[in-house]
Amino acid sequence: VILQSFENNLKDQLPTNCSYPRIQLLSDADDIQDDTGIPYSTLMTNEGLKNISEWANGIGPSKYSVISYTEPDFPSTGLLEEAHSLGLLVHPYTFRPEEYFLTEFGNFESELHAFFKLGVDGFFTDSPIDGKMAVESFSPEWPNIISLGFYALTIGVVVIFVILLLIVAFLYVTKKSLFKNNYEIEQDEENDI
Repeated sequence: VILQSFENNLKDQLPTNCSYPRIQLLSDADDIQDDTGIPYSTLMTNEGLKNISEWANGIGPSKYSVISYTEPDFPSTGLLEEAHSLGLLVHPYTFRPEEYFLTEFGNFESELHAFFKLGVDGFFTDSPIDGKMAVESFSPEWPNIISLGFYALTIGVVVIFVILLLIVAFLYVTKKSLFKNNYEIEQDEENDI
């Protein structure tokens, strides 16, 4: 269960020991929070996000607050990076596959991939099947460091195992050879007596 609200009630109406994750939803910057009268643009400042980080696990901003749709190459607005620096998760909303909502990116998958590249932690969509397909088709330009680490670790373990086997084999052969030499020396000594 994740509790989410556009209002300030997640902070004020729940006990401090509430074990459910809380996400403060953030409307567009020019909208005002109904219960406090505070503009959402104020909640998206460093000070506003610091306040949210004291009681919430993350924010759910409008996707338009995370990426600038009016600039070429759709750069980050900085909200995601600021929220992450304060330990907040970021789950932008609402991604829709209908053509009416895709004028900037051209297709649903490209739009979501832009957000994945930026580093969002999750997203809201009205089309979970399309969202799942976009997640599955996403491939970052750089290989996943965790996967590389796993493969490197596996190769390292195999190499160490082979080296240990070679050492054991060498010791076995050496010990056998020494035992054989000692036995031959003892036999020669008995024959000399």
